[in-house]
Formats: sequence, structure tokens, C-alpha cells
Amino acid sequence: MGGSLGWGMYGISQESLKLAQYEANAYIDKDIAFRNWATAHGGVYVPPSEVTPPNPYLSFMPDRDVTTTNGKHLTLMNPAYMLREMQSRFSGPLGEKGRITSLKPLNPGNAPDAWERGALLRLEQGAKEVSEISDIDGVAHLRTMRPFGVEPGCLKCHGQQGYKVGEIRGGIDVAISLAPFRDIAGRAQFKLATGHGVVWCVGLLFLGVFARRAQQRQTERALADEAIRQLNEDLENKVRERTQQLLAAQEALVRKEKLAMLGQVAGNVGHELRNPLGVMSNAVFFLQTVLPQADDIVKEYLNIIRNEVAVSERIVADLLDAVHTREPSAETVNVRELIEQTLRKYTVAPSVSVQLNIPATLPPLRVDALQIQQALRNLLSNAVDAMPDGGTLEIAALENRSAGTITIHVRDTGTGMTSPVQAQLFQPLFTTKARGIGLGLVVVKNLIQANGGNVQVESEVGKGSVFSVTLPSAPPAGETP
Repeated sequence: MGGSLGWGMYGISQESLKLAQYEANAYIDKDIAFRNWATAHGGVYVPPSEVTPPNPYLSFMPDRDVTTTNGKHLTLMNPAYMLREMQSRFSGPLGEKGRITSLKPLNPGNAPDAWERGALLRLEQGAKEVSEISDIDGVAHLRTMRPFGVEPGCLKCHGQQGYKVGEIRGGIDVAISLAPFRDIAGRAQFKLATGHGVVWCVGLLFLGVFARRAQQRQTERALADEAIRQLNEDLENKVRERTQQLLAAQEALVRKEKLAMLGQVAGNVGHELRNPLGVMSNAVFFLQTVLPQADDIVKEYLNIIRNEVAVSERIVADLLDAVHTREPSAETVNVRELIEQTLRKYTVAPSVSVQLNIPATLPPLRVDALQIQQALRNLLSNAVDAMPDGGTLEIAALENRSAGTITIHVRDTGTGMTSPVQAQLFQPLFTTKARGIGLGLVVVKNLIQANGGNVQVESEVGKGSVFSVTLPSAPPAGETP
């Protein structure tokens, strides 16, 4: 109904505009016929008066003024003069006003206004008619102009201007107010809208009856669909929950099998490796002591041996800690002191800047300091390894008073990790490094969980990683830990 009403409104508006155009065309046809008649007769002689004085723009014509045989004086009214006077003294039934104009008028009073000048230029370019809607004194008018050409009778007055027969001499235009046409269109549109409104109301009545019945059926169907959907959702949730349990059990079993395998060889391998590593460490210390004046190459290689021995001892320690974590000895530890002690025991590469954000108001932790230092040292080592070209290592701590915990964030600006890599980080024997056996983060997780905490990781490729260690804070003074 809205589309029909809109289309009807548009049609009425266009029809009113067509009626105005017909009226404009009729008015111009009348003016053109009148001008053609006057041109065919070469003008008309009339007695001169205040209304029709001798045309000063025809003074060059010797027969502009004549005297009849009985002595009566007459003056020549050329076709343009006649048409202009008629247009100025008479208008149509709807207030139509016509004008005759030219780009080279003989009479300056026939000079075009801005709209007429543009229309005349378009007519000279070949347009047969120019018609536009424009405002005149704030009222919308339909303005239409048609060209008139030079005929043989025109050369009598305008031959001196250089015109030739067949050329565009000027234009005849008319301006018709659209107000009466819009009034008629408005009344017709009101009737159309009223008819559509009645049909719309009747249609709504019938639609309402059918819609009510359809809604009842829809409600019944919706209740049945909701019951089926709820059953499906419950089933999916149970399947999802069971699947997660199976995946967790499988992951735990795989982890347990790997740790069991490591446990079978960890004790013997650790014991067998620690003895020769201790001997090598003592030998390096002895050589550095007895060769204080050694050249730089010897000192460099002794340092390399010492560092590699330290790396090997750390691997052995991780291997033993991964399969057997001792019972933690909890104590009250200041967070900032714990982190600073860890940094003093680990040498950070010069290309990596360290930022600490540890509020002084943080409560202390209740953990095994040595175990947490070992876990943090592993996280610091991984963060530095992830920034081979340098970067920023940020260590921050936040308190969750309601949960009674403190979270330590170790953030780097390194290469980051993909989601599949993050999913396997805490699995034994998984590593992305060229060197290492994939036990560092396993040790971190074991030590943190042994102290009643948890560790999480967030990472994005190219933007770095952040490991978050959450540990229990010490209870306030006077409370039992």
C-alpha cells in the first residue's frame, strides 16, 4: 500500500507538472502565431500615443512615421514592439507572463535576465526548447523558452544588425506559477491518500484475524522447537564436557608416561653427569687460578668451558626437577627482593633492557623462595632467548586482594609464538630452541603448582609473549597461614 500510495503521489505530481507545461506551450504557441502574423505583414501602423509612441530604435527607417491622405499621423509598430506590448499588458488566466528577448536586442528593454541568457545560449547550440523550474520572488515557476528565427520580414528592421534568414534571432519565453497546479495536485493527492488509508485499515483488519491464528500456531511450534533445541544443547554440552575430560585425561596420561620414562633414567644420568661436570668445573677454576697471566684466547676458551658446564648442570637440574619436585618449604618473602635476587643470579644480555614495575605496597608471598627463584630464572632465560636482537624485558606484579594472590608478569618484546606452540609449551620434551631438551617450562609449572599457584601464557607472533605466575600472598599479621 505504501508503494502504491507513493507511486500515485508521484504520478499526480508529474501530471500537474505536465499540465503546467501544456499551458506554457499553449501560451508560447499563441505568441509565436501572433509574431508570425505581424512579421508576415511587416508590422502595423497605429496612431502614436503615450502608450505607443514612435519606436526610437527604428529612427533609421524613413517610413517609420507616415501621414495618411486625410492628414492623420501614423507610426510603425514592428513585430517585436507589438509582441512586447501585448505581453506586458496582458497575462494568461493563471498569471502567465511572457517575454521576447535576444542576445543582441535592438531595444535594451528586451535584454535577457540571467536565466534567459543561459536558455538563449542553449538554443543557439541546437536545443529546440528549454524548460526548468526556478523561483521568482520566492514562488516556484515553470519557465519555458522556444527560439524564433530570422524571416524575410525581419530584415526590414534588423537587417542592419547583420542577421541572415534562418538564423536564431532570439527566444520567446513564459513563466507560469506552479502554485495553482500544486494546489490541484494536493487535493488529488489527499483524496488518493484517503482512499489508500481506508483500504489499508480494512486490510489490517483481515490481516489481524489471520495473524492471530498464525501466531497461535507459531507459538506452539516455537515451544516445540525450543524443547528440541534445549535437548540438543544439553546433549552437546554433555558431549563437549566428556570430550574435554577425555582430552585432559589423555594429556595427563601422556605427561605421566613421559615423566615416568624420564624418571627411569633421570637418577642414573643425573648422577653420572654431575660427577664429570663437577670435575670439569673444578679444573676450569684451577686453570683460571694458576694462569692469571694467560693470553686473551686462553681466557676466552676457559670462560666458554665454564659457561657450557653451567648450562649442562642446569639441564641436569631441570631433568631431576621435572621428574621429582621436592616438598616446598614455605616462608614469607618480599616480592621485590625475590625478583631482584633472581636478576642478580641471572646475567641479562646487554642488548635487553629490564623494566621493573613492582608496587611498594604489595603484601609478601608465602612460598619456597628457592623454588620460585628457579622458576622465574627459567622464565627470564626464555624471555631473553626470544629477543636475539635485543628488546625490553618487563617484570610487573599486581595484587588480587579478594583472591589473596599476587600475579607476576614476565613480558618480552620478542618473536612471539603461534597458538599450536602455546598449546604444547608445558609438555615434557617439547622445545622450539636449537639447544635444550624441553624441560624448562615443565619445571616452572611443577614448582609453581607445588607452591599453590599457577602459570599462564599469552603470546602473539611478532609482538612478544607474557608469562603470568599467580602465587598465594602471605596472610595479614596475626592470622594463621
